[in-house]
Amino acid sequence: MFSAMIWDMDGTLVDSEPLWARGTFAMSEAMGKRLTPELQAQTVGASFSYTARLCAEHAGVELFDEAYWRRFAFENMRKMFSEELTLRPGVATMLQRFKASGVPMAIATNTEREVADAAIAFLGAELFQATVCGDEVPQGKPAPDIYHRAAELLGVAPSQCLVFEDSQAGMRAALAAKATVVGLPEREEDLVQGAASMRALVGGIDFDFDQAGDLAFWCDALQMGD
Repeated sequence: MFSAMIWDMDGTLVDSEPLWARGTFAMSEAMGKRLTPELQAQTVGASFSYTARLCAEHAGVELFDEAYWRRFAFENMRKMFSEELTLRPGVATMLQRFKASGVPMAIATNTEREVADAAIAFLGAELFQATVCGDEVPQGKPAPDIYHRAAELLGVAPSQCLVFEDSQAGMRAALAAKATVVGLPEREEDLVQGAASMRALVGGIDFDFDQAGDLAFWCDALQMGD
């Protein structure tokens, strides 16, 4: 039995990946050359610094002022989050049930605090005992730092945590921290070895989380998936 749950945020709890894609394409165009869809896919779950460097390299320009591009991107993302952010199906009810049952929960997101707080507030900050952002640890995902820190704040070992992640970087980070991972990548071929497949467990990444309001559900699903 798990002692706590740690959630990735973008693409897992909130349907924000299309917004991040639009923001990344906009930044790449402002640098001089729109990213290809294949290159944009490499930015999913990555840090802002990585994304900015990739955009600059693709455009053939030097990244002289990362702070400028951070302001450019984050202002755009805050606007989209305030106007267009939505939850994944059933997430609101599920989180309320977990909270009521006393399951400790945390968010571990590579998104920097400046942008993440808007999405955390949208989800309900009071539902989580801890939230950790990519700019609050020495290294973001795929390094395990963010999951080590989230587990520490919850007062449990990472190995006692059940983690939900949609990106390869996030799955690798959680696995490196020795957590149990349920992966819900958009494409099944992007599932990282060692992570349990959301599709295999419950039939798809569009699973309505309203049906899964207790840890026993996931323990049973993982046991049957072995």
